[in-house]
Order: sequence, then C-alpha cells, then structure tokens
Amino acid sequence: MNQSNDLSSGQLLGRSGYSINGTLNNMTTLQAETAPLPYITNQNGNWTSSSSWLNGSVQSIPNSNGVTGDPITWNIVRTLHNISSTNKDITVLGLLVDANTLSIENANAADGQKLIVMDRN
Repeated sequence: MNQSNDLSSGQLLGRSGYSINGTLNNMTTLQAETAPLPYITNQNGNWTSSSSWLNGSVQSIPNSNGVTGDPITWNIVRTLHNISSTNKDITVLGLLVDANTLSIENANAADGQKLIVMDRN
C-alpha cells in the first residue's frame, strides 16, 4: 500500500478491480508502515529482546507466542547482527543469517521449516 496514493477522505481505495473501498475508522493520521517482511535485526542482542529487531517496539518479535499461546512458526527472518538465542528454541519458516552470527545456546535448536541460509559467501 502507498498511503499517499491509496488513501482518500478516510477511505482505503480499492485496487483489486472490484472498486470496493474500505473505510478507516478512528484513523486521522498516516500510520507507520512496519509490516515485518521479513523481520530484520536492528542491533546486536538477544533474540527475545524487542530492541534487537527493526520496529520491535511496535510489533511482536519473530517466533513469539500468538493469540493461541503457541509460538508463531511462519515468520521469515533476516539477521544482520550478532544475535543470541538465549534459552529459546527458534522455529521460523525462513531464516537468513546474512551477516555476523546467530548463536544457538543452552542446547536449544534453530529450525527453518522451508529455508535456512547461514552463509552467503
């Protein structure tokens, strides 16, 4: 979505070909676009720390518990910093350790269900 083109007078303009607009209730300002596609690290730190993740202060961290109380396992994650698993098993859909290291500690596991790339060199 491009907020400057897709919003008009409190309506989210339909772009699907059906010309059905959506109404935005109680939103009077543009909102930050922070969808984690993929989740990306922001600084060195622990996997479970929101400060380790870009936009971690406004979204759940990858592989955190969802509304059912079970860990969300369909996240796609790219690490660019030194990240420690601490006492957490990590299960994600895709994991790209693009720079630095992801340290798996205390006999825990990291599982990328579809893709794990640990070294791009």
